Amino acid sequence: MIGVVRAPRREALHAAFALGVDDYVPEDALFALGPKLHGLLRGGAVPPRAHAACVVVADPRRDRRAQLARQVRRLGLDVHFADNHLDVGARAGVRLVVAAADLPSVGALECMRAYRRRTGRTDTPWIIVGELREHARMRSQLIGEPDVAWFPVGDDPAQIVSVANRLLRRDAPSLRRSARLPLLAPALVELEEGSAAPLWSCTYNLSLGGVFLRTLAPPAVGTSLSVSFVVGDGGDALTLPGCAVWRVEHGGGVGHPPGVGVRFEESIPESMRDALHRGYAQLSKSQLEEPMPVSGDRAATQGAMP
Repeated sequence: MIGVVRAPRREALHAAFALGVDDYVPEDALFALGPKLHGLLRGGAVPPRAHAACVVVADPRRDRRAQLARQVRRLGLDVHFADNHLDVGARAGVRLVVAAADLPSVGALECMRAYRRRTGRTDTPWIIVGELREHARMRSQLIGEPDVAWFPVGDDPAQIVSVANRLLRRDAPSLRRSARLPLLAPALVELEEGSAAPLWSCTYNLSLGGVFLRTLAPPAVGTSLSVSFVVGDGGDALTLPGCAVWRVEHGGGVGHPPGVGVRFEESIPESMRDALHRGYAQLSKSQLEEPMPVSGDRAATQGAMP
């Protein structure tokens, strides 16, 4: 699904992606629809692996179940649905549970505790989806519960894949010099050779070494480009040279939405590099203050800056 926004502003993109769109175009750049439609029609759904373990999506709201399932399928796992606490424990081979905070009839937290007592699977990660007011009520009860994360209703649904990856890969060593931080901001991509019109995209996550951009028309690997975006409210406008080092077509990648991974060049001017570090530090600080904890010592350390 492709959304049309009046202007590529963060608030408009947040609303569009919260509805589940795959990409967007501004009203004054409808010429960009062609390549993005081509990318959408060329791809397909991510097929689950044969006999794969599964994710259970437990939510009484059918529309939200479908929206969340569409994203977690990117993990390459089969998806099963539940609309109450009894259905959650009815599946074998569960790798991850995504549950609504108000899951009937006991709520997600009590459902998780009962599931872990009954199965002995305290290492099965849970993501609880709910309103901020629900998190405020449950925050103290989440302390000490291993491998559980909170995901706010209304956030970009695609970011739930990042949360799931942090939980499922909690023991995997990272060679990155800085953590990937979720970031939703409009981004303008210009190809260095100037042979194509600028491409409007959206940031998905950011590290000090690069950025992943969501787009249905990702540039080819090896393409030199520059990407312009702003980190947070009132941040510096960044224009950073980089290179496309990997790409995901629609339906062709596990764990990421369609888009392109850009590695920043070492030749970034010092003033721009300083602005990148300031923006990254502010983004990291703001996310540490937001109510999206990943409980459990092993998982919690993954969000820290190196």
